[in-house]
Amino acid sequence: MHNSETTDKERLEQLNRKYLNIIRAIHDGLLIVNAEDLTIDEVNLQLEKMTGFSGEELKGEPFFKLHPPEFEKILHKTIRSILKKGEGLIPEIYLLTKNGEKIPTEVTFSKFFMGDKTYILMLMRDIQERLSIQKKLYRLNRLYRVLISINEQVVRSKNKNELYDAVCRIIVKEGGFKFAWIGEIEDEEHITPIAYHDVAFYYKNIEERLVRFAKEDLVGFIKNLKQNGRVALSEKSEMPSMPQKLTVAIWHDKERVGIPLHQGKEIRAILKIYTDETDAFTEEEIRLFKEIADDISYAITMLENKEKLEYISSFDLATQLPNRHFLKERIDLAIYSAHYTKEAFALILIDIDQFKLINNTFGYGFGDKVILYVAEHLKQLIRPKDILARYDSDEFAILYFDVKNEYELINIVKRINDICAELLFIDEEELYVTLSVGISLFPKDAKSSDDLRMAAETALKNAKEQGGNTYLFYSKEFNTTLQTSIQQQNELTKAIHNGEFVLYYQPQIDLESMRVCGAEALIRWNHPEKGMIPPGNFLPHLEESSLIEKVGEWVISEACRQILVWQNEKIDIHIPIAINISPKQIIRNEKFFHELLKRVKQSGIDPSFLHVEITESLIMENLELATKGLSLLDRFGIQSAIDDFGTGYSSLYYLKKLPVHILKIDRVFIKNVPESEEDCAIVNAIVSMGKSLKKLTIAEGVETKQQLDFVKESGCNIVQGFYFAKPMPAAEFERFFHTFHENPSI
Repeated sequence: MHNSETTDKERLEQLNRKYLNIIRAIHDGLLIVNAEDLTIDEVNLQLEKMTGFSGEELKGEPFFKLHPPEFEKILHKTIRSILKKGEGLIPEIYLLTKNGEKIPTEVTFSKFFMGDKTYILMLMRDIQERLSIQKKLYRLNRLYRVLISINEQVVRSKNKNELYDAVCRIIVKEGGFKFAWIGEIEDEEHITPIAYHDVAFYYKNIEERLVRFAKEDLVGFIKNLKQNGRVALSEKSEMPSMPQKLTVAIWHDKERVGIPLHQGKEIRAILKIYTDETDAFTEEEIRLFKEIADDISYAITMLENKEKLEYISSFDLATQLPNRHFLKERIDLAIYSAHYTKEAFALILIDIDQFKLINNTFGYGFGDKVILYVAEHLKQLIRPKDILARYDSDEFAILYFDVKNEYELINIVKRINDICAELLFIDEEELYVTLSVGISLFPKDAKSSDDLRMAAETALKNAKEQGGNTYLFYSKEFNTTLQTSIQQQNELTKAIHNGEFVLYYQPQIDLESMRVCGAEALIRWNHPEKGMIPPGNFLPHLEESSLIEKVGEWVISEACRQILVWQNEKIDIHIPIAINISPKQIIRNEKFFHELLKRVKQSGIDPSFLHVEITESLIMENLELATKGLSLLDRFGIQSAIDDFGTGYSSLYYLKKLPVHILKIDRVFIKNVPESEEDCAIVNAIVSMGKSLKKLTIAEGVETKQQLDFVKESGCNIVQGFYFAKPMPAAEFERFFHTFHENPSI
């Protein structure tokens, strides 16, 4: 009996040792949990290694201690299921270590009995390596999808910018990356961001930040590429027709990667990709990035070659201007658009006279330089919306849009004809070059593209048959208008030369003192045969030509001369004279204000006796130029007024800043006061604004007692109009001045 008990005891100890050895030998972490109170009963050596806890530290503790709190709910649910079914699995759950680290594990649960107690066996397998492999495979699959999508986009993209935008979008949307952008390399110091995606949640003011990133991030990268072989593209494809493969190392760190995009042997751009994932840029992923870079680079090369071919088919390589084919397409488009907009436009053909003789005399290289000279000067004449093209070897064409009237067209045609008015110096040779111009209009002269071109060519042919150096419209009516305009300008030129212009003066009355406080100088044309011609009949012709500048200079000098005459002791008229400045004088001459000051200084007058009036629209359309010019005059004591105030669109903010002293209320608002409530409100508002801004107000066009009473009651400072006097010659003004002061009630 004793021997039998000893044998059983030894067998039990052997089984126990075997059981413990099996537990300790298991590669996975093992945990035995008491099913009644869910406390730890036994652990193996592997679990101790995984967690850092000893078995003694864990025994008797709740097994939840080994998992983050957020998993407690799912563990309770799993335990209840195991107690019913006998087994279970949680494919991924974190195991907490003693130092707070989290280890991803797969946990297998089994229920077993020992005596009258129920236990749960938990096997915990470390799946970090498996997850890492899965994650890498997942990322690689994403990159393969990116590669496929980019290849599909390469086929669809029509231009480089479209491809760049799509690449950035695909990388973020399909690649799962945080952010992607592309910067084009201008030189080592300048990288221009041109495409990006998806930054709504990532950066504010993204464009500004990208410019900064380009400078801070990539300039050093580009320099490094150069030092390490910027053009290290020696790896050849097996197929001779395929492009070289990119062998230059891709730059990356934990959060971002920089991928050079190349054309041939030149790095053209950088693709920058950002990620939230750790260890995102493995060797295999970098290899895929290189493939992506090669595919994009190849596509860019193909697209740019396609663009070059399209450019060659639509543009003249010598002048870089659109060619005849391109022009025809634009004419067709303009005609289609005009059916809806109802806009008129013109086709202007320009031919260099005797160009064949120039080539034969001086050589074709010289002739090319004449072509370039004319092309450059024509570029300066057209507006941004117009199209200049090279129509033939020695011909140009202008598609001139939105024609308002014949004077506008005549003006541009005259300016074209004046391009070669002066002697040309080319390659130390001197010669005069003249131009012939033919013009047709849509829809007046033709309704189709071909007919419009034929009409312009007919007009050009007629101009050349008249000896060249002239311009003709296809329309006889326009040619009649043109002849009238030429005749008018010839007469105006003679008028300037013969001194036929005179200044009339209209008094300005101070409503507080009822004295003449100033005068506006108004130009008149004293024609030797037609008599006195009002300004409305000749000023538009002056302004459409360069003659306005010569007449404007004369007005300044004549006004200064008259000021000196009136300040003579015998006449004793000490009032300022206001002169009108044409918008053309300022727009065509950037030095206008400096030249005005020079004339005033040379005249010897006190600058405070000369005022200038500039229209509201001119100021607002040329705000910077007008502000600088008026500030210059103000520093020298010359006051300025805004003419026709209220008819334009002045910003109150800029009006406050402008160095103007007087607001002239336009006569259109005075004409119907006090009958018109709207005009009364406008006048009162302008006067109130003037007071707030500490500027004087002048009411123009006051012709009745009712108008005078209204503007006086509104608080206007000065009036001017037929109620007191019409514009008059200087001698008559002198008599009016002295008579009015003797009897202000006149």
